[in-house]
Amino acid sequence: MIHKLLTLAIISLLILGCNNEDNTIQPEETSEEVDTTPPVLSIVDLQEELENGIEVATTLNISIQDESNTVSTSVLINAREILKSNQKSFSFEINPFDFPNGENTLSIVSSDSEGNQSEQTQTFEVNKLLVSIAAPLVPSDSQLFFSVNTMDGDLVAFAPVNRPLEIVKLYANDNFTVQPIVVTSYEMQPQSINKASLESIANIQPGTNLVGFQEAAGLRTENTVDTSPYLDNGIVLDITGITTEKLANSLFGAGFNHGATSHNIVSQNSEYTAQLFFRFQQSQTVRNAIIYPSGFFIDPEEEQISIEDYKYLFIQNPSNSTFSFQDFKIPATTEYVNIPSSTTSYLVRTFGFSDNEAFVNNDFRYIYDLNFENINNTVEVPVIDEFQILRNSLLLNLDDRRRLEVSTLGFKDITLPDWTAVRSGNTINMSGELDKFTLSFILGDNPDISMAWSFTDKYTENYEMPFETFVFPDEFINYANEQSLSLVDFNTRGIFRVEQFNSSEPLDYEELLFSIFTYTQLGDVYILRTDL
Repeated sequence: MIHKLLTLAIISLLILGCNNEDNTIQPEETSEEVDTTPPVLSIVDLQEELENGIEVATTLNISIQDESNTVSTSVLINAREILKSNQKSFSFEINPFDFPNGENTLSIVSSDSEGNQSEQTQTFEVNKLLVSIAAPLVPSDSQLFFSVNTMDGDLVAFAPVNRPLEIVKLYANDNFTVQPIVVTSYEMQPQSINKASLESIANIQPGTNLVGFQEAAGLRTENTVDTSPYLDNGIVLDITGITTEKLANSLFGAGFNHGATSHNIVSQNSEYTAQLFFRFQQSQTVRNAIIYPSGFFIDPEEEQISIEDYKYLFIQNPSNSTFSFQDFKIPATTEYVNIPSSTTSYLVRTFGFSDNEAFVNNDFRYIYDLNFENINNTVEVPVIDEFQILRNSLLLNLDDRRRLEVSTLGFKDITLPDWTAVRSGNTINMSGELDKFTLSFILGDNPDISMAWSFTDKYTENYEMPFETFVFPDEFINYANEQSLSLVDFNTRGIFRVEQFNSSEPLDYEELLFSIFTYTQLGDVYILRTDL
């Protein structure tokens, strides 16, 4: 018994000893810093992007700085969450067609894992831009309107154009449903027989800036045309020793910013002297010029200037001077171009570009032209060594009353494209590999009153003529009534023609809308015009 009690006493002392040791050795205190810093929001170019309002889909870039590994960010517009992200860097888009016109509020709220939160708020204006377009260059007494319609013809927006002509912007209201649109320009000329000229381009996406495509095509508008006055003196060249009167009267020189034709013809000792006055504007210079005998002004029924008579003079940095016709050069060689046997007459015009930079900038020179009733199916064209790039353009009248316009890089044989267009009631049935087409309409019940309307659209095999369902703005209806233009029953009156277009370059539809004249960036171009 005594032994048991002694054992219990020893155990109790050991336990008390352990407890005393725990009481004297305190654990080391630890203190963790609590994160109280909210995330730092950075919205790149926020003020710049929003201060002028949102007219087209606009991307904002968000960057968040925070020590925490985890952040959660919400993007709200008008208190409605449109995006939530756990990334510290992301982008989002504001599409004006998703929000009401007028003032809207953007809020960005970011929280880290410790619950720290920061918020940035910005108000901005929404205007639903349908299209921006440069007003065309027209006579000073013309009136101009623009409208936007749906593809079904419903009127969406209208804008008159006041001078000085401006970049025109048309906007949608909140009832507009996003869909492809038709943009139409109206030119009214009350003093002319052609009282109205309308040009429509269809299948345009809302928010499209057409101005850039107009500028890239070199389209002349009042915004882009050079308004500086023409030089009074210009450059005067005297050409002596010309062998025939026809050659003396045919000398011609022209490029993208200058032109010159023969005048002041003088005959002496069976030779002729001609004077060429190069006309250009004060803001321009003529870095080089080419002069050659042109057949462009000769009636095709008269004897044309033969290829054997073709000589040219290339002048770098021309100035007032005198040259002899003996100074003119003979082409190093000629090229032969075969044309379809169905051709009854043709007009050929060749353009030269000194190098690729000149080609891209449309800095061309006319170097040859011929207007001819067809006597065979081969066209002979001179090759001019001073130009690295040559473009050959032909307009062919065919024996079935169709017209084929072809513009090729270099000299290539011409084949008639396998395209068809047939009208059946209000439907145009087409076939072929086409990039776009233009349906043209001329209305003229009265020979002294007419109206022209062209309608360009993407290619489709079966196309319903849009004229009957198209809704005009009241301003144009009032003008038409004043001019006795009947705006009903289009499809049963007037003259219709379709222009089918194809380019060898795989360009977007919008890039083809305004490409005119030499098609400097379009590769080979074919346009077939057919009366319907």
